[in-house]
Amino acid sequence: MNLYYRLCVGLTDIGQLYPIETSPYTIVQNLDQEVFRSVYLYTEDQYVESNKQVEVINKRTGEVYSRPRGVGILTLADGTQLDTMLGITNQLIFDFDCKDNLDKAKSDTIEVVSRLKKWGISGSAIDTYFSGGKGFNIKVHLNQFLNSSELQSICSQLIDGLDTADTVVYNDSRIVRLPYSKHGKSGLYCTPISLDELVNLKIDDIKGIAATKFQPEEFPTRIDSPEELLKLKDLKVTEKKKVETKIIGASFEDMKDKISKLDFSKKMPLMSAAKWVLQQGFIPAGHGQEARMILAATYKAMGLDENEAYYQLKATSKKRVKLLGKAYEFDKSELWTNVIATVYSESWQGGTYSADHPLLATIEQYIPSFLRSPKESQSNITTKDEAFAQFVDYSKEIDQNTIRFGIELLDRHLRVMTKNVYGILGPPSVGKTSIILQILENTSRDGIKAIYFSFDMSNDDTIEKIMVRHTGLDGEHIMARLKSGDEEFKQVCMGILNKHYQNVEFVFKPGLTVEDMENTIRLSDRMSGKPTKLIVVDYLTLIKSSAGDANGKTIEAIQGMRYLAHALNVASVPLLQPNKLNATPDEPITSYNGIKGSSEIAEACTAVITAYREGFSPTNYDNDKFLGLICVKNRKGKLFNLDFNWEGKTGMIRGLTDSEKQDLKKLREIKAQKKAEEKLNRSGGSW
Repeated sequence: MNLYYRLCVGLTDIGQLYPIETSPYTIVQNLDQEVFRSVYLYTEDQYVESNKQVEVINKRTGEVYSRPRGVGILTLADGTQLDTMLGITNQLIFDFDCKDNLDKAKSDTIEVVSRLKKWGISGSAIDTYFSGGKGFNIKVHLNQFLNSSELQSICSQLIDGLDTADTVVYNDSRIVRLPYSKHGKSGLYCTPISLDELVNLKIDDIKGIAATKFQPEEFPTRIDSPEELLKLKDLKVTEKKKVETKIIGASFEDMKDKISKLDFSKKMPLMSAAKWVLQQGFIPAGHGQEARMILAATYKAMGLDENEAYYQLKATSKKRVKLLGKAYEFDKSELWTNVIATVYSESWQGGTYSADHPLLATIEQYIPSFLRSPKESQSNITTKDEAFAQFVDYSKEIDQNTIRFGIELLDRHLRVMTKNVYGILGPPSVGKTSIILQILENTSRDGIKAIYFSFDMSNDDTIEKIMVRHTGLDGEHIMARLKSGDEEFKQVCMGILNKHYQNVEFVFKPGLTVEDMENTIRLSDRMSGKPTKLIVVDYLTLIKSSAGDANGKTIEAIQGMRYLAHALNVASVPLLQPNKLNATPDEPITSYNGIKGSSEIAEACTAVITAYREGFSPTNYDNDKFLGLICVKNRKGKLFNLDFNWEGKTGMIRGLTDSEKQDLKKLREIKAQKKAEEKLNRSGGSW
């Protein structure tokens, strides 16, 4: 039987049919353009029919003209409707597209490769491709032929539950990008990649390969499709949909009863109740990969490393087997390569899965109402700027999520972005709170909504500090005027708060957990209709934790800050305490090892800024007019050492004048001389 494939140059080309024995690369030799090949093959009679000249009408001009009939739907000039020619194919084909998250498309591609292997298809017979654009393709070349209905029936079973799978590829007249041809928008080539490359390479690495033009190769391995797999061709797609919601070993009512008996007090603090239910093994059939990705992304956001996440997923697998009976345990190697490697790659941009995800939303129907995630309308969780940023290039998206602290010299050296943690380290009395108040005032002026969790300073102490800062009066004078009933002064004070901190919300309640903080932020966003972009916590170690020891509490707190930054798209700024060796306000802290507590604090921070006052003295205030900020870690730029003027009474900071720079230089020379003399005296030596 003579068979033909359709070849199109560009999407608007109706294409021509060529014998399957003819290589497309001998027909189209210029692959620096978009070239497409049909999914289906056509018979000799269809070939003849497709080349017949027919008359059609140009819809734009009304002109009647002749053209080849082609294989697609066509309306002739006389109004006759020609249907799409029904072809056959000798390949299984899968298309995975996700423009905003190629890692997700990659993960689904890996999952289908795994499923094909379970059906007995060797990895050597599975061809995988990066499309050069928004996804991946899989092809398995067969010795058998299938019509479009049979192809769709088989493939629909294999892509069950995978969000990025595109079923349009099974349409009767579908064409797909020819391997080695160039993608018109991205400029990358549709490139074959090995299974090892698919699993192990990052998206950027795959794109790097696809940027290179390769010489086409055509050596497909054709196989006999496993008999059990072929049986799926007779299962209609409508029948398949009934199978999707079936749970192996447990009905939904059984699931409901067992979920209601779970002890939710054992839930991990940073994990939603619905995700914790998944962790207990309540995973419906057909949703295994989905659940594993949800849990792995959650573990990553919680600060677990790859090995910890892997063993958590193994434990969930065992619980699922015990709970559902007929469900099988996750394959260990696939668990690592298909899930962990994907979620923990540097190019992973999926973040965590929200409560609106269908699987989580279903589970939430069966958990106590007070444990359910808050339901937010789209307008409350995405600003207009953020929504628009999805349609603009990467640089503009960065601009939308970049925050300026409003301290000019600092802004020139430090790039502050949402989804990152920025620690401010300094001993007590050095002025960390004053720095924060100045930042909050500046960001508020720029229209940035911020929440200040003041666990250290009380409501009264904080407001007093703000009033001193802006009136220049001391605290006793301020309180005396308010006590006297000075209504005019009271209005002045309220005006300060409303003008300078309009977009700042204060939280003074102590003993909040990270989960409490998350709920507070979400509630604030829903009430105000404006998303929080900056959160400040004074101090990190005052976040309530369920951990038993100090080190564990610190780790849970900093990972909680990191989780909030990622989950809520905020810049997270915790105030940090130094260890005993770095507790002097007038001495610079030049390493993040000076942080009190676990080294994980520094590891979780994108940048760490230390503060000191060169002229600080509890007895002599004459030289206490300088503030130094040293960047001891900066994942997004260079380290730096900056000097500012410090106004002690108000806590205001600004850049130094030339004369002030000279004063600071002299102060440092005097201090250096004094230290040298003290060292010499301790050693008992002489000049």
